[in-house]
Amino acid sequence: MFDSKIFTAIFFILLLIHWQFIDSINDNYGDSNLENKEINGIIRWRDNQVNSVNEKVYATLNKNRLTIYNNQYLKKATNKQVINLFDNTSNKVKINNNPTLNEIDTLNYQDLYRFNLKRIIGNQKVFVQLFFDSDVEKQNWISTIESAKYDQYGSQSDGSVVLTNAQLKIKEYIEKSKEYKKIIDTPETNQTQYEQAVADLMELRDNLDKELKKYGDTDNIDTILRGKLTDSDIKICNCDNDNLSSVVQVLNIGILLITIVYLCIIFANYEKLNNSVLFEIIELVKSLMFGFFLMFAVVYHGYLLTYCRCSLKYDESKQYSYLFMLLFIILLSIQIGVKMY
Repeated sequence: MFDSKIFTAIFFILLLIHWQFIDSINDNYGDSNLENKEINGIIRWRDNQVNSVNEKVYATLNKNRLTIYNNQYLKKATNKQVINLFDNTSNKVKINNNPTLNEIDTLNYQDLYRFNLKRIIGNQKVFVQLFFDSDVEKQNWISTIESAKYDQYGSQSDGSVVLTNAQLKIKEYIEKSKEYKKIIDTPETNQTQYEQAVADLMELRDNLDKELKKYGDTDNIDTILRGKLTDSDIKICNCDNDNLSSVVQVLNIGILLITIVYLCIIFANYEKLNNSVLFEIIELVKSLMFGFFLMFAVVYHGYLLTYCRCSLKYDESKQYSYLFMLLFIILLSIQIGVKMY
């Protein structure tokens, strides 16, 4: 089957699609995640271009959130402003590297390095202007923001809930629900406190329901609000399939390259090359690579669907991964059958 010219051409197109698919999956997790890339420092800032620029304050960038305190000493800060790099529909803030300043600010801050963070599309509008004392510091913040990836709510095959960086608000709901439940279940709670806690819990449930519906899963609401979900059930998506993914990618790219050479020889109709030992070697290598690729690809997609579902960003991705795995199993079975008989 792998020796068929028509199959080779069709499989080439399929592998191009597959290469793009696994590349998009790898973009959703791994070292590019901000979970382990906290950055902090003393900055100046303002939330529009009319207000004056704030004095030096402490700021952190962690878990896709920019947090700006009202003091340059973190431990003394009594107030803070939190800006999410992504809204709930995955719209990311845009970086304007050279924002314009008015005449007064140009005189006061001409030696400071600056950029804007702005989001005008989506359900969480953002504008903030940040000022730094050095270009190195500024570029460090920019590169960290640019490397941030949108993380998605999902569930593992073992039933545990996966709350990744963009959905940590849901974990806050869990903690609040426990507080309200404690008030409700305490015999010493008076009627006013009881009614207020019930009202707060109902409002919390509605908010949580809306939050979960954005990610297509409401099955865990009751479990969460009853406080039966432990911290061990709440996980950051940390899918460890780098080695397997690398093998599949290398084989995928290798087959694409050798197929280009193979098809060029075929369609150029070089009779000498078509009947040469070199051509036979190319066919043999291509056939072997096809076989190895199919075996590793089946394992890869099986691993994704079993242990790394959180790295498959949308339900459609899970379906594509399942279809690829099924198709590769069928092709591998046919090839084994052809070779045996």
